[in-house]
Amino acid sequence: MDACELYLKADGILVNSFEALESAAYKRLRARGERVYAIGPMIRCHSSKDGSAECMKWLDRHPCRSVVFVSFGTMVQISSRQVKELAYGLESVGKGFYGCFLPTGTAKSIYPRGS
Repeated sequence: MDACELYLKADGILVNSFEALESAAYKRLRARGERVYAIGPMIRCHSSKDGSAECMKWLDRHPCRSVVFVSFGTMVQISSRQVKELAYGLESVGKGFYGCFLPTGTAKSIYPRGS
């Protein structure tokens, strides 16, 4: 059975996104009768092996709604230079940020200086 046949048999589609980000797309899909549910962003944050305990401690030190989460998912790889430029840009606007990137094929977390 191919993906299209499975799609037609599904009770709904779960999307790793949030509705406020792509509201027009969700409205169009639902207008066509599609059963689409935004359940994201989902990140793995339960294993101490992946550094998530450190991540949670870092987040707990910051007020609610004061941190920007940046993730391009697992399908996008950006260069180390691009990661640095993004980090400098976010830092220059005075916001804390936590990033999950896959530069040059290796998962990497970016913590802002001074946090």
